Amino acid sequence: ENKVPYQFRRIASGGNDAGKIHLTKGGIKTIAVSVPCRYIHSFNSVAFLEDFNNTVKLVDLIIKNIEKEALI
Repeated sequence: ENKVPYQFRRIASGGNDAGKIHLTKGGIKTIAVSVPCRYIHSFNSVAFLEDFNNTVKLVDLIIKNIEKEALI
């Protein structure tokens, strides 16, 4: 709809705190958004600047369009 390119990834291994948070107190709505990046656990990571900028656009659109009921 907004023509922001994105990559969808199903986690094969690893994860973040969102995986546990959404199970808390009967279920808390959770979203995890990340910038596609190489060498994420090293001292220096590599990312494509366009991917970063598109991630910022995506998060901005999510914030502007999220339903208030979803925040409760």
